[in-house]
Amino acid sequence: MLKKTNANSPNFPLKTKLRLKMLRQGTELILPIIKTDKYAPNVISRYNIPYAAKDSSLQKFDWHYPISRQLKNGIKPTPTLFYIHGGAWSSADKKVYSRLCKDLAQRGFVVININYRLLPEYDLEVTYQDCVTAIQFCLQHADKLGIDPSKLIIGGDSAGAHLSALIAGKITTNNLTINGNIVGTVLIYGVYNLNHLADSKFSVLPPLHEGFKKAKGKSLGEFYHNFSPIYYVTPKFPPSFLTVGMVDLLYPETVEFIEILNANGVKNKSLIFPKDRKDGRHAFINLNSPARQEAVMTIGKTIQQFVKKV
Repeated sequence: MLKKTNANSPNFPLKTKLRLKMLRQGTELILPIIKTDKYAPNVISRYNIPYAAKDSSLQKFDWHYPISRQLKNGIKPTPTLFYIHGGAWSSADKKVYSRLCKDLAQRGFVVININYRLLPEYDLEVTYQDCVTAIQFCLQHADKLGIDPSKLIIGGDSAGAHLSALIAGKITTNNLTINGNIVGTVLIYGVYNLNHLADSKFSVLPPLHEGFKKAKGKSLGEFYHNFSPIYYVTPKFPPSFLTVGMVDLLYPETVEFIEILNANGVKNKSLIFPKDRKDGRHAFINLNSPARQEAVMTIGKTIQQFVKKV
């Protein structure tokens, strides 16, 4: 049975809802083969911290803090990565990324691993606002969480990369205000232009387009414009790291976004896996593969470069 909709739910057609339900069920089936967590002796972790007064089970985050930054009388303000998970805005969970976030925290960063409400029960505006609310909540409690507000990085994979780039773009174009400074983004095989959903070869995206088309009607064009990161890139966009494999069906999205960054003079670094690297397929960041290992190492080094330049 599909969950009942609510006031925040888009009026998606049944076909789209069923497609998203299949995606969510498929994600749940492969969870047992993904190492969702691992023991990290150099990281302090706290799980399922609510960030909203009227929270749902998904409006929570995990906190990972490097022991190396701990003081005798407390914790030291530390550069912080806000990580937003992928899953076509409609599936997956922060717990799948716990291992990744701990790997990065061991490199000397606070990592905030964010959950958010999902399609089709909620609209993309709600998903986006949940991520913003989580970041704002953490910054309001920066001292307790060991966050250095002057050295913030935002990142994610797939739909999470979309949301990260969107938030960074809205901040740097003064469409969003936070009490902190975004010094970089980490964007892993993301979607950056919603106008491509209709013609995408990535199987779940065209049904999403049909859902948004029905829900938004004549305002679809405005909706896509407002929620496409490419329209928020200016010379003030943060320095960025992007990674994707050429075998990934979303590879053209990264190519286009890099071109826009370059056209605006935004410093960026990329790790592109060539066509013969089959381990560079979509979702490689969750798998125990050479591509994942190389990407995590490069992300760690790049974040260190981001914070040193502040």
